[in-house]
Amino acid sequence: MPKLIVCRHCDHFSELPLLSCGQKAYCGFCKAPIQAPKTSSTQSVFAFALSALLLLISSLSYEFISFSMGGIKHSVTLLTAIPTLGEHDAKTLAVFLSLFVIVFPSIILATVLMMYSPIWNKVQLSFARRLTKLLTYAEPWNMSEIFLIAILVSLIKLMVLADIEFGPSFWAYSGFVACFIQMLNLIHLDDLWERISPYTSPEGVDKTQTASSQGIKCCPTCSQISKDAFCPRCHTLLYSRKPESLTKVSAWLATSIVLFFPANLLPIMNTQQLHESIPSTIFTGVLQLWDSGSYPIAIVIFIASIMIPVVKLVAIGMLLYQVNQLSHARSHQYTQIYRYIETHWKMVND
Repeated sequence: MPKLIVCRHCDHFSELPLLSCGQKAYCGFCKAPIQAPKTSSTQSVFAFALSALLLLISSLSYEFISFSMGGIKHSVTLLTAIPTLGEHDAKTLAVFLSLFVIVFPSIILATVLMMYSPIWNKVQLSFARRLTKLLTYAEPWNMSEIFLIAILVSLIKLMVLADIEFGPSFWAYSGFVACFIQMLNLIHLDDLWERISPYTSPEGVDKTQTASSQGIKCCPTCSQISKDAFCPRCHTLLYSRKPESLTKVSAWLATSIVLFFPANLLPIMNTQQLHESIPSTIFTGVLQLWDSGSYPIAIVIFIASIMIPVVKLVAIGMLLYQVNQLSHARSHQYTQIYRYIETHWKMVND
């Protein structure tokens, strides 16, 4: 029997048939992708999660990177890097590093290992619900792959000043990132929620009208639709629109614009060489990479750090203006712009 769901983008109903692996369902109104089953097994997810956890633990114990300059060698591990940042007046960065690179991935891995192990069937329903919500909320805060890419980009400039060697922990962490990403790609949250509580549809729904016009809300956590104040499946507070969403978007947009200019005009890194401090901004770094012949890397950094943020700021500002106009003209096009920004460029310039 087809499942009645609500599109998160346009608030219209769609009847979702049982899909096989490789098939995709799209909203009939705004053409947004609704669901795409994943070809994954419990054993595959568990194997990648366990491998990622072992590699992460291994990456904490050994040398990550070593620098050699003038006959002096200095080694860094992930665990020693955190207190070192704190000693150099970068306590906030040290906290972010420990949370987003080590703590959050560890929580996600521990949660996934429990979910895909035999003991999951013996877990109480309330505890299973909390763990699944924890996985849903913690997954977007994983920054391990961004951390790895940032290290590689930063080392390009340092290679000119010193000899750099990658230690065993670097390769272990690279393996962890690969296994971790593959694990996340194999996880299908809808299936996890189905194992906790089957999806149900409210009675007396007019599928030709929008959900909000009938008092029906779609849960942002598990996609269950309901007329209740709280989701009957995951107990999340439901709302037709995010509270004060336009005000919050305006505030975040204004803050982003204000911070964008000093972020690109002020030094992002100071290189100390022979008692001389050489400041570098993002743009000067791009120019240095271009002058040194690293054209692909210079182009990638310019696009990800300067061009895409500018385009996103302009696009979000335009969408915000159109929403405030309360006009439904060209709503399909604006929805597609928002969806493209959200799905394709969401993490590119983070």
